[in-house]
Amino acid sequence: MKKSLLTLICFLFFFGAALAHNGSIRGGVFSLEGNTPLTGATVVLLNQNQSTTTDVFGTYTFTNL
Repeated sequence: MKKSLLTLICFLFFFGAALAHNGSIRGGVFSLEGNTPLTGATVVLLNQNQSTTTDVFGTYTFTNL
């Protein structure tokens, strides 16, 4: 009985971990005049208390959301 219960718990744990998805957000920041990329701009997700900066192409990525 203990062995089957332990097996069930392990199965549920690994099954739940396999279903967990980590989302991400990608985007870009560009100037209004000329549509040039803004390098080093800070982008903030207020509800997640996370921030990142744009790269030389003006793009940013938030991962593990």
